[in-house]
Amino acid sequence: MLCCQSPAWAQIWLYGRCVGLIRVSRRTVACALAGAGLVLAMAAVPGSAGATPTADPLCVDAPATTAPQTNVLLLGDSITEGSPGDYTWRYFAWKHLVQGGVNVNFVGPSSGMLDIVGRYLDSHDYVCPFDEDHDAIPGGLIAYYLAPSAADPSQTRMHYDVSHYAADAVVLYAGIGDLFQNDDQLPGDDPNVPDTPQQALDHAHQAVQEAQAANPDVKIVIGTGATYPDSVFRSALQQHVRTFNQLLEDDAPTWSVAGHSQVVVAQTGKNWGGTDLTYDNQHPNVQGEVGLAAIIDESLHDVGIGPAAEPVPDLTAYLGPRQPADLLAPTTSGASVNLTWTLVPGATRSAIERREVGTSTWTTLAEPPASVADRAPTDPPACTDADGHVLGADPNVQLVAPYTCTYSDPTTVIGHSYVYRIRLAKILLFATQLTSNEITVNGLGPAPFGTALAPQVVAGVHAVTISWHPDSQATGYTVEWRPGTSGSWSSHTVAGAAASSYKITGLRTDATYQVRVTAVRAGASGPPTATLSAKVKGAVLAAPGTPVLKIAKGQRIQMTWAARAGASRYQVQIEKSGHWVVVGSPVHAAFTSGRLTKGRTYPVRVRAYDGSVAGAYSAVARIKVH
Repeated sequence: MLCCQSPAWAQIWLYGRCVGLIRVSRRTVACALAGAGLVLAMAAVPGSAGATPTADPLCVDAPATTAPQTNVLLLGDSITEGSPGDYTWRYFAWKHLVQGGVNVNFVGPSSGMLDIVGRYLDSHDYVCPFDEDHDAIPGGLIAYYLAPSAADPSQTRMHYDVSHYAADAVVLYAGIGDLFQNDDQLPGDDPNVPDTPQQALDHAHQAVQEAQAANPDVKIVIGTGATYPDSVFRSALQQHVRTFNQLLEDDAPTWSVAGHSQVVVAQTGKNWGGTDLTYDNQHPNVQGEVGLAAIIDESLHDVGIGPAAEPVPDLTAYLGPRQPADLLAPTTSGASVNLTWTLVPGATRSAIERREVGTSTWTTLAEPPASVADRAPTDPPACTDADGHVLGADPNVQLVAPYTCTYSDPTTVIGHSYVYRIRLAKILLFATQLTSNEITVNGLGPAPFGTALAPQVVAGVHAVTISWHPDSQATGYTVEWRPGTSGSWSSHTVAGAAASSYKITGLRTDATYQVRVTAVRAGASGPPTATLSAKVKGAVLAAPGTPVLKIAKGQRIQMTWAARAGASRYQVQIEKSGHWVVVGSPVHAAFTSGRLTKGRTYPVRVRAYDGSVAGAYSAVARIKVH
């Protein structure tokens, strides 16, 4: 489908959406969404027949023949051109003809295909080697072949192709695009209004006349327009196609020139919806290709070229990309498995499949959207081209093969073993039987995590606070502490990946504690951090109550006071000769002094200690010794 008319750039349509731009000439219009319509059969100069066959069982060499050469010119849109990884209906038509003894030579100025991933026009990644020459245009209209030839503007493209390539027959398979796509190629056409069925028929007739003018004896096959589900093309368009087809079937036979040029209609107007015959609801898969080739071969037989078509074989075993992905040896990061593979020609999607060792059930882990246009750079798996461009990131960048894909599987279970494989798809259609090589990953260990916690400790009153950098892979953290360097570890687990500190309380004043932290998650622990040390601080306690004094036997002072919570000991002081003298350090709130001087009055005060930290003094009490 032509979706823009820039002289330097054209849009590429894929799966019903414009997916990007490609640099082309004005007459080399690049749009990968093509409809089928008309088929004309003609021929020209030698092509690429006789290339080395591949191992694919559907591929053949052209047998030696002494028959005169028949030049056949194939025209149309992306259904005729094909895309990487296709057999193409052109191949199956060629195969039928050469195996039927025809010395056929496909002709035309092109031999490549539009790479729908890389967005370039000259891919030669066919499944089977054959005579690849053609003049099909992605998004091609019948009208394009009535426009002036780029090689010789004095001739139409149709006239030039038939004359220059000495075509004996022409196969034109286009037309549906004329019915729903704007066209500014022809003088007098409204560039904003698609053709009516009658206008498309008139263009088809003009194309036939141009071919006959170039070669009065040319044989022509015209195909009816394909229909699609309403979800692909609106129902009003389908009615236009049916009308066009009926007009074509009624009128085209009358375009023959008795004794010279024969014109026949190929019944290619079938429903191309679903993946039975297409890979994207529009373009034929291998089953659609071989069926389409049989219809065209039968029409070629009707004009005297080749044997009658054979029954269409069942090729469902060959659906999807015909080369498997090459899955490279994975790397592991703990419980995460990292996979790498390369997209083969024709593949646009990858499904990662996994099963656990000892089981037979495969599970699909991830696959990207069907359309390259719908793919976001974050969609798994991530694929890049040879220059590092991410597939789906910029639809205006022409990509360079090969395309390398990666995927990291984070859903494994530690200690389990898994088998992985890749199944490739082209748009909607996954390969039915081909998968990549299988890779086994045995006995996954825990992922390394919690290695950058970088803890710090701060001593407090009867406490130590440890802080760290959170680890997003953790579900919690275990904090451990112990007094000294050889005691038993105490621990507490802090829940939450974002947790970043914990305060250890109830510690002994002046004791030095070792502290460390470990990140944890289900079934696994990271490494403990380095051990840090902190000396616990004591509190500055308030003053005890005023001491209560009594004279005890032996000229001693017996004293008591209200205990101070948190005190580890007390300091008792008596003033003697103008100086305060420490006379005792009891651990309880009572003390009896030593023998004092009779008849002398003594001031007494007390303070509490929390470890080595002294508190405030009590009020002074006095008593006279007698």
